[in-house]
Amino acid sequence: MTDTERHLTVLYSCTANCLLYEQDPGPAELNIGSQLEPRMVPRSHAWRDYYAHHLITQVHADIAILRLCSEWATRQHDRDDLPDDMTASKREEAKQFWRCAIDIADMAVEIVEGAGAATDENARRRLMASSEHLQTSIAFGALPNVVARSAADLVDELDRIDQRDPGD
Repeated sequence: MTDTERHLTVLYSCTANCLLYEQDPGPAELNIGSQLEPRMVPRSHAWRDYYAHHLITQVHADIAILRLCSEWATRQHDRDDLPDDMTASKREEAKQFWRCAIDIADMAVEIVEGAGAATDENARRRLMASSEHLQTSIAFGALPNVVARSAADLVDELDRIDQRDPGD
């Protein structure tokens, strides 16, 4: 498997998992902010944001790879060569799957560009550290010690990044 195929497989996996979590029972809105600064968004947006950050960590915030993922998902979404015997509901399901993949990849691109991480190595490292902490916080939110340790690790990593020479 090539590196490109691995990255596309990660996007595919993110999409499949995201759609499962979006359908789980629970509140219509979720907090993608913090307890101190909540930001409530629709459930689908929250999970797509989570998986956009997961994709970012998996491709090391490489903007070219993220754009490639978005382009690939768009091509899959726009395909006209689906099997003739595919039912209308299966066609719609496929379109929804690829729409989600596009959303995840595009969110990841926006996050990387918005953080300045597409062109600045220290910004990329900060984004990577923050995205890893975000994922830990969401996955282990019920375990306050794990989240606290992750927050301390984030602060340490941000300090190390700030002390680095931007050219390193």
